[in-house]
Amino acid sequence: MIISNFPRNQLSSFYLDEVSIGMYILWIVEGIRLEAIEDPDFYLFASLNPRVASTNSMEIINQVDILPIISNAYFNWWNENIPTEEKLQISPITNINVQWN
Repeated sequence: MIISNFPRNQLSSFYLDEVSIGMYILWIVEGIRLEAIEDPDFYLFASLNPRVASTNSMEIINQVDILPIISNAYFNWWNENIPTEEKLQISPITNINVQWN
């Protein structure tokens, strides 16, 4: 499902017209994770926009193609059998070489 009416990061100079609800929810989860660990780079949102880019090239990845991979990474991260405090310190997407953009 694609949404076009959603809270946006006011610090971003890029206006994202639409985003899938799945990508948006994972972006919110990442924001909660960063706020919980008091990440010094965190300011209201996980990143400028609810989309991911390649860690190596910073090129925006096709969001439709990457969403199932990111969803699976967050699912596995959440279901790891480690204390929540430790879990929150781990970025769920580190091993798939993408980062929130």
